[in-house]
Amino acid sequence: MKALRHIWQQPFIFATGIAALIHSTWALGTLFSGYAPAVDWTSWDWYEWFVPALLIAFALDVGQISTSSQIRDEGLTFARGFTFLIFAIATYYLQWLYMAVHMPLLEVSEGVTGGHAIFATELRNIAIWLIPALLPISTVSYTFSGSEHKHKFDADDYHPTIEVVQDVPLIEDPEINLLQVENPSFEAKCICGWTRTYDNEDSMRRGLLAHQQKCSIYQQFAEIELQS
Repeated sequence: MKALRHIWQQPFIFATGIAALIHSTWALGTLFSGYAPAVDWTSWDWYEWFVPALLIAFALDVGQISTSSQIRDEGLTFARGFTFLIFAIATYYLQWLYMAVHMPLLEVSEGVTGGHAIFATELRNIAIWLIPALLPISTVSYTFSGSEHKHKFDADDYHPTIEVVQDVPLIEDPEINLLQVENPSFEAKCICGWTRTYDNEDSMRRGLLAHQQKCSIYQQFAEIELQS
C-alpha cells in the first residue's frame, strides 16, 4: 500500500495527521452528537459518541496521507490537487472549531504598553485563525516541496524498456542438434527484473502484454507520460 510506504519513508505527514486526529475526533463527535459524555469504558453512550467520530477523522487523515503520497510520487493532477485541497480545508476547519471552543482569553503582559499593547492584542486575536492553519499549511508545503523533483526522477530514471531476445541457435555449432534449431526460444526481459522464456513468438507477445498490465514501473511511467 503506497500510503503505508509513504508513512515509513516520510513520517512527517503521518505525525501531522495524528496530531490532527485528536482534535478532529472531538470536533466531529461534538457536531454530530453534542458534547462528549463522561468517559466510561462500560457505557455504550460513550462509544456511540466516540467511535463514529474517530472513524471519520481517521478516514480524513488516511485520505490526506494517501493523496500526499500520490502527489509526491506521481506528480500533481487536477483531481489530486482538488482532493488534497478539500482535505486541507476540512483539517483547517476541524482544528479551528476545537480551538474556538477551548481557547482561553490570554492577557497581554503589563510590560507591553501603549501602541505596542494594541498591536500585541491584535496579534493575539489572530491566533484563532492562524494556529489552526499551521497544520494544513505545513502539510501542503511538504507535499508540494518534492513532487516536481520526484516526477522528473521517475520519468528520467525509470523509463521501462522491454527487451525481446530471440534465441535461434546456429546450425554450425557442433553442440546444437537439429531439434534445438527447429525449436528456438523467445526470451522477454523488463527493466523491473522480470524475465521469461517462451517457445514461440505469439506466446512471448501475449506474455509481454500481460506483464505490462501488471508492471508497476511501466504503469507509473505510462501515467506520467500521459500527464505530460
